[in-house]
Amino acid sequence: MAMNRKSLLSGVLVSLLILSTAVVAVSLFTTATFGQEYHEAWLKIVTSAWKGEAYNGYVTPVKPIGTTFPERYNVTGIQACVEVWRIKQYGEDYGGVFEINATGFVKVKWPKDWENVTIVVKAKSYQGECIGQGGLYKGIIIYWLTVNPVSSWWDKYSFLGSDGNNATVNDDGIVDSWSSWIDMQTIPGRAGLKSGPFDVIDYSTSKNPKGFDPAWFAGNFSDPRNAWVARAAKIFKVFHEHTWYSVKDTLTYAIIHIYDVDHTAETSVHSLLKAVITGPDGQSRYTREIYPTSAGVKDGKFAQNKFVPIPLQIMNLANKTAFHGGIVDPAVEGGRVGAPHLNATKRVWWETVLVNQTFYVGKEYNGTASYAINFEGTGKTR
Repeated sequence: MAMNRKSLLSGVLVSLLILSTAVVAVSLFTTATFGQEYHEAWLKIVTSAWKGEAYNGYVTPVKPIGTTFPERYNVTGIQACVEVWRIKQYGEDYGGVFEINATGFVKVKWPKDWENVTIVVKAKSYQGECIGQGGLYKGIIIYWLTVNPVSSWWDKYSFLGSDGNNATVNDDGIVDSWSSWIDMQTIPGRAGLKSGPFDVIDYSTSKNPKGFDPAWFAGNFSDPRNAWVARAAKIFKVFHEHTWYSVKDTLTYAIIHIYDVDHTAETSVHSLLKAVITGPDGQSRYTREIYPTSAGVKDGKFAQNKFVPIPLQIMNLANKTAFHGGIVDPAVEGGRVGAPHLNATKRVWWETVLVNQTFYVGKEYNGTASYAINFEGTGKTR
């Protein structure tokens, strides 16, 4: 008996439905059998200028109490991304990239069978590309946290102390050690600084019987109200644009562009890191990452904010260690800066004319500003 077109089509659909059901069944079985389980943890990405306090019943200072723009500034997904890695004795495993929300919070995850985890925050371009994504030692790294590193990692980081130490390379390039993770998060150490932008929490059966391993980290920071506060390396710069006649002969509504020099191709649009405009006084205005957005417009509290947050590279990508040692006296020949810094170019456009180009590059502090080992009694080198 001949089968009509409708019957044939129905038969094909039934066959496809059976086939697709079988495929789904196999996929579900495979997932159930070989599915990967994950740890999860929350972080809040800010800077060393952040002022916060803990919520009732929690420990970490995630609740904002600052009044100025730098004190309340959150590093958001507009200008940064977060990656997770496992550093092995030889090589690394990549765990993916995660986006930060408008208040600086990010939830990351990694496989439960990882014996260590490294969380890296990288700067984005102005267009939103995560610079260096997918490479551990690529891009502009502004924060780094390693939990329970392998012994070969400590071979390169002996300047942090011994295996089992909790340590920070602070934003001035000086190493600080901590007796506990609570101290890292809450107690001002040398020069009033807390942890970040380069942190390590290590496992030691003698110092930490419960174990500072990835499972501990996930359990301790599983709630955003107790997120790990990651203090990233950024400076807040005010730009003042004027003619050579006088500092009072200002450029109103000029466009300021900040370009990366080292980590992006010379012709790449992703080398643009910041774009801001000047106000009637010739000084920069930045409202791009203000939350809530109402605070950055009209009569909002930060609508006339002049501080421009600029990312700093905390890692020496050549030798794969954090910049450390501090800022060397300019009188010392060959004394390289051992602290977070960035080689960058600033260009100023007034209407369609390029009116200024300034290079911020080099490996040594040139002494154009004052130099002090103990700046105003703070213990910081400036």
